[in-house]
Amino acid sequence: MANGSLLSPSVTIRESDMSQVVAFEGTSVTVFGGNFTKGPIGFYQVVDSVENLRDLCGDPTKKNYNEWMQCYNFLQYSNTLLVSRAANLDGDMKLLENVSYESDTFFLQDIKTKLNLKVYKQNGVDISFEKTDLFKVNDRISVMELPQTFKIKYLRDEQIDVMERDPNDPTNVVLQTVKKDVTTVTFDAIPELHDGDYIYKITEAVQPKGNKISLRGQVNLKPGEIIGFSDSNIDPLFRVLTSEIALINGQYFTNISYIGRDDDSQIVSATTGGKVYKLERTQSACAEVSVDGSEVDVNLLDTVEHTVPNYTTFDELQKSLPFVSETSKLKIFAKTPGAWGNLLEVAIANPEDFNKGKEAKDGISLDSLYEYIPDVGTFGLMVFYKNQLVETFTVSFNEKAKDDMNNSLYIENVINKKSNYILVNVNEANLETKVASRLEDNIINLYKGSDSEAGKDDIIDAYNVFENNEEVEIDIVMANEIYPQAAAELVLKRLDCVAYISAPKEICVGLKATEATRKHLEWRKELNYNSSYIAIFSNYKYQYSPDLDKNVWINLCGDICGITAKVNFENGSHWASAGLNRGIIKNVVKLANSFSLTNRDELYKNQINPIVTFPNQGSVIWGNKTSQTKNSSFSRVNVRRLFVEMERALAKMSKYQLFEFNDAFTRNYISSIIKPYLAGKKAARALTDFLVVVDETNNTPQVVANNQLVIDIYIKPTYTVEWIILHFVNVGTNDFSIAISKG
Repeated sequence: MANGSLLSPSVTIRESDMSQVVAFEGTSVTVFGGNFTKGPIGFYQVVDSVENLRDLCGDPTKKNYNEWMQCYNFLQYSNTLLVSRAANLDGDMKLLENVSYESDTFFLQDIKTKLNLKVYKQNGVDISFEKTDLFKVNDRISVMELPQTFKIKYLRDEQIDVMERDPNDPTNVVLQTVKKDVTTVTFDAIPELHDGDYIYKITEAVQPKGNKISLRGQVNLKPGEIIGFSDSNIDPLFRVLTSEIALINGQYFTNISYIGRDDDSQIVSATTGGKVYKLERTQSACAEVSVDGSEVDVNLLDTVEHTVPNYTTFDELQKSLPFVSETSKLKIFAKTPGAWGNLLEVAIANPEDFNKGKEAKDGISLDSLYEYIPDVGTFGLMVFYKNQLVETFTVSFNEKAKDDMNNSLYIENVINKKSNYILVNVNEANLETKVASRLEDNIINLYKGSDSEAGKDDIIDAYNVFENNEEVEIDIVMANEIYPQAAAELVLKRLDCVAYISAPKEICVGLKATEATRKHLEWRKELNYNSSYIAIFSNYKYQYSPDLDKNVWINLCGDICGITAKVNFENGSHWASAGLNRGIIKNVVKLANSFSLTNRDELYKNQINPIVTFPNQGSVIWGNKTSQTKNSSFSRVNVRRLFVEMERALAKMSKYQLFEFNDAFTRNYISSIIKPYLAGKKAARALTDFLVVVDETNNTPQVVANNQLVIDIYIKPTYTVEWIILHFVNVGTNDFSIAISKG
């Protein structure tokens, strides 16, 4: 704990390290900040089981399976995990692969070129024109001004017999057979040709056309989405108005219209071959329902903000959240952002819908869901998730409506306080107390929920949720591989917990032990931590993922923290969470690196705790060091954990003496509660001895005059065994006493 300044009343912890020599009450609370697909942003959630992890944080995805599996692994050992969700609410620009724009402000158009070609013969899809090089495969033609086009599948040059007047004697009306050089074209359908018809060749052209642009390539852009065009700087950004994909001459184009996000008049200014970007952000799934019960055009939802990071934010912003339609009666949000909300459906049933055999959804009888039919002025609201009914409510649009127990029935009061899945906002501009029923095929679907990839800043924000040690007590901080420094920075602010950092994939997987050792040492140098509040570990784990149904590489931090939490709870914080008795890692197919003793020596002397596999004994944590470089007892994790626990416990005990008299009575009393606690620790083998001094020697008149009470607590921690020396002495036929005396 930081000493801080003595400005407001508090219990202050000071440490003095005098252990440099020639070295059960842990709550086991662990925290983690990760990129999850579900859950509030800016708050933590308590996760106590794998089922709870799925329910609160969503299922793993290809993007977050490492983080999700770390939590999964932690829960194989312990059940006290606080999870904070990291999400990029501002969004990040992602490059659209195989998509480009070609020049300043253009739009792809079809150009019709009239061909003055004579048609000699037609046989179904085969048409013979006078010999020409105007055609190639995949070209398109049209006949007269008709919209239909015909694609060339094949073509060939040949000679055919045709009946024609003698070109040398125009007066001769007798037809004769002549051979003609022709180009025979096979189309994908039969053009209907008549004498005198004009034939047009269709070509593509890019033409300047205001706020329209053609992207070369196929991309599923939706109205309201934000895009950028650049090779380096993607500002300014533009909002998509319309989008359609066209296949022309075998190549895809995405034709869009747009407006500038910040300036409606902004026009794309670009260079040939420019890159195209799309804004990906985390948004809440939502829907709007009009007063007549109809659903508002889903494409309009992207034109207004619909990111609600948590219920507190929603409560603050509720009245200012815009509606996209003047006729909207109700807006429904998924309770937390993310694509998960797109699986939500909401049914609405008015009193007249009951006792008519109607179904809420897919064979679920409406009458079976409610014990009592909603009264006039109220209606039933049902929430479905993944096609399963999860919640039912009776609500009203009348703010004064009450049930028989005098509880509010107003929809905002009920849903926003009680629902685990949705939030609602009523449009006060439409005061009607009724909305049309929405059941079965007309059920309300939530749309536009999306996820973006969390970055460094988002990881930091997730860990900062745990910054205030007066709001939440934690013991273990499990680092995120994306930015492990966030965990380290958190513990260095709090100084009442330990951060565990495990090696990233790139310095472990696919490397021989010697090379992996070298890269581990480089990584350790980059981390550059020298603190007893941070512990660093090696290696990477290959294990089976039930969700992905395959073996995957996973960071070991979840296992390390889970084992530590288990040891804290079962044995006590002063026990080392390492070795064959307490450090065995579960569910290991193999480790990435097989470190030799020489490799391990290099790692350990650089404060990296090896994770190793011993034949027939398993994979095990084989180190107990903090990142502190000074050789003292605080260089061991169990000693740091012990002091964290004792400092927290004694601070709580001492807190009750604040504002009491600073006299001998108070000093004796506080000594009387501290000594038994430490005696218990000594009995539990955490300490070999202790001394408590709280008298006039350290509480001088000047100290008392400063309204301070000083308690000096001297601790001799118990050291762990890290080296066993088996000294075998061959005494031959000599007496043992003689051998012993000779040493």
